[in-house]
Amino acid sequence: MFIDSRTVAPNTVVETEVCIIGAGAAGITLARECLGQGFRVALLESGGLEFEEDTQSLCDGQNVGLPYYPLVDSRARCVGGTTSLWEGWCRPLDALDFEARDWVPHSGWPFTRAALMPHYERALDVCRVGPFAYDAAAWATAEQPLLPLTDDGVFSDTLRREEPPTRFGETYRADLAAATNVTTYLHASVTAIDVTPNAQQVTRVRAQTLTGRTVWVAPRVVVLAGGGIDNARLLLLSNQVQRAGLGNQHDLVGRFFMEHVEMKTAFLLPSDPALRLGFYTTFPRQQQRYPVGIWGVLRLAEETLRQERLLNVTTVEMEPVTPSGVKSAGQLVSSLKQGQLKAFLRHMRNVIGDLDDVASAMRAQWAG
Repeated sequence: MFIDSRTVAPNTVVETEVCIIGAGAAGITLARECLGQGFRVALLESGGLEFEEDTQSLCDGQNVGLPYYPLVDSRARCVGGTTSLWEGWCRPLDALDFEARDWVPHSGWPFTRAALMPHYERALDVCRVGPFAYDAAAWATAEQPLLPLTDDGVFSDTLRREEPPTRFGETYRADLAAATNVTTYLHASVTAIDVTPNAQQVTRVRAQTLTGRTVWVAPRVVVLAGGGIDNARLLLLSNQVQRAGLGNQHDLVGRFFMEHVEMKTAFLLPSDPALRLGFYTTFPRQQQRYPVGIWGVLRLAEETLRQERLLNVTTVEMEPVTPSGVKSAGQLVSSLKQGQLKAFLRHMRNVIGDLDDVASAMRAQWAG
């Protein structure tokens, strides 16, 4: 069920076995795993069921490091969290991503990809993009073929999402509303986690509304599901016992923020103007349960990453550079009809200079 924290009595104390902070993808998924179990769950959400400007302003902040999206626009405070904003494209990490690599400082996870595989398969179902099938060849068709790559250092791969993207706040709202052992507290922004003097156990969680009302939650187990920025923020704010912040004895909380670094890196100059790139755009495919969006991409093989000492990378949104003569060929008639003699002559020079490309493009069009 849902409870608006603005309507409860001031300084209400909620006794519960589990407290989940944040009703985004992680928080909702965990809460649904607890449905019908023999213990109580309090799910705390900073916002409401829908987007609200005043609550969203709590996401605002100053970025003093490398360029980044405006903080107030990069996350969402409402049931469903940032899944109400995301495009939903996803794929599992590679085995190499978990390894300690001498060319990547601080790399290495305490477990391998194999440990996550059963959970990946379940997560794909929650995100409604299952089954676990990312092999590009399984999704290619005669109309949308894979590129005929001759270098085994590069290969085709896919990203996937439900079409349209899964909005957790909409998709799983009914589950939360009908829950008998999970209570979702809306407009409950967590501002502190209180712990025992040795910082080994949580005693209570403080949540506040924008109107100044405080709700206390006394749990046995606390789960931080507020996302990479707000989890770190909350741990650093909870410094009554550990002055540097909870769990920050090594000054690492918030140090490894991860984002999709994007940049325009190259132009594609196909030797064959008739080359089909339809697989490397987004397109729908119907699977067993849900319509799925497929995005064909190019990636570097693990051997290439090791040899060149690179980070993992994916090439998306490939667009070939169209020779100027091919572009002009399509505009010649229009220029002539409109009496634009200078434009006509300019386009004609381009066509003459790129006759081979123009002829290839015309053959491809006739063949299609």
